Amino acid sequence: MAKKGIYSLKHVSLEGIESSLRMKTEDGKLKENFPLTTIDAITSSCENMEELLKLTRKLNVPKKNSKDEWLDGHFYIEYKNNHKIKRLSIVFNDNLIISELSRIYEGMYTMPKDRNVPVLAYKIIKIRKHQPNLYEFLRKNDYLDNYLSQLIGEYVFFTGEGYQNPNEADKRLNEIIAKLENYKIFREINVGIYNYNKLQELREAEKQLGQTEEPEIQKVKRIIPKGTQLKFSDAGYNF
Repeated sequence: MAKKGIYSLKHVSLEGIESSLRMKTEDGKLKENFPLTTIDAITSSCENMEELLKLTRKLNVPKKNSKDEWLDGHFYIEYKNNHKIKRLSIVFNDNLIISELSRIYEGMYTMPKDRNVPVLAYKIIKIRKHQPNLYEFLRKNDYLDNYLSQLIGEYVFFTGEGYQNPNEADKRLNEIIAKLENYKIFREINVGIYNYNKLQELREAEKQLGQTEEPEIQKVKRIIPKGTQLKFSDAGYNF
């Protein structure tokens, strides 16, 4: 499980120069590591990479010797897990669930009382039973971890026609819900389902061409910045 405050929003220019979003808090400190909900609240206020670039350029306080002008390129989210650096994809405002929840729980790491958690629990169980291609996509692309997948499999077993054990099934369901209360786990499953559906739409649209390519990362061509630098109080995000 990711520790608190280790997520950063990374910008990569078209020339390959990389830097992190840095924001100044009200006490004057500069931060570039944030809760995942905070980063999602920022990115999901935008429609695409270009809007995100314009917004974050106003929020960013660059390092003195930074060669990254934040005039083009793209973003991704970086974090550390078991001493390894990993990446997460950006969520924009078309992902309505994450857009809403990142605002409700902005600055937090869990969602213990949200009704969306048990809804997703039953949804992923249903996917396990009836949508094997989607379920395999979530497993293969690490949107669904092995332990949660094991719990889901055991729940399906204890509620199956061949062998039913309501007590054990309830235990597994409670464990599944407890896992999904972690915002990052909840978020990644939703992002995985969203990406799978988008990929299916792309494949359907390109079926007549006889070949389907994976969707590319949005990259913004050079733009001229407008507006003034935003202060911490203008941003309204919790650190």
